[in-house]
Amino acid sequence: MQKKVKPKLGKIREGSKKKPKNDSNILTLDEMFDKFMAAKKTEGLASRTIDEYYNNYAYLKEFLGEEITNENVTTEDFQGYIGYMIHDKELSPMTVNIRIRNMRAFIRYSHKKEWINEPIHEDFKPIKTPEDTLESFTPDEVKRILYVIDDSIYTGFRNKVIIYVLLDTLVRISELCAMKRRNVNLEKGERCGTFAT
Repeated sequence: MQKKVKPKLGKIREGSKKKPKNDSNILTLDEMFDKFMAAKKTEGLASRTIDEYYNNYAYLKEFLGEEITNENVTTEDFQGYIGYMIHDKELSPMTVNIRIRNMRAFIRYSHKKEWINEPIHEDFKPIKTPEDTLESFTPDEVKRILYVIDDSIYTGFRNKVIIYVLLDTLVRISELCAMKRRNVNLEKGERCGTFAT
């Protein structure tokens, strides 16, 4: 009687504990990201935020250097990516955290949709950043700034209004500068829609 020989399986990446799936359930990282972004675009995010997701995904893909699937994506891929950004690219902690937060949201969504079995997003998190030492203006300094603005001319009046709006609302400067008439309901005193930043 001839002995049965088991077929050799392809190499499984270290750290991968995935159950075998049908080919129809296999998704590439690109396919998962496309589905994730399709969902993100329905949230009414600013175009700049959408672009940021695409840019940060491109940085991750550049690091990985090869296409991977939902069957073999691992925590180590992202931990290695963080180390690469910190030590090889020498990026600031703030930049690293922006890129990581976007990718964590992507992997969290993929796990929620059951494309990825393991909650690997829980094992790579934003890194510690130095304390923000940026000091704000004192009330006296704000008064002095306003005092030197000549509001009898258009640009001076405009600048003074900008400062008052920033102080009263704590809106971001980029959002304020991108604000259009259609974004404000003056009768109700409400913001309308999303600012195009």
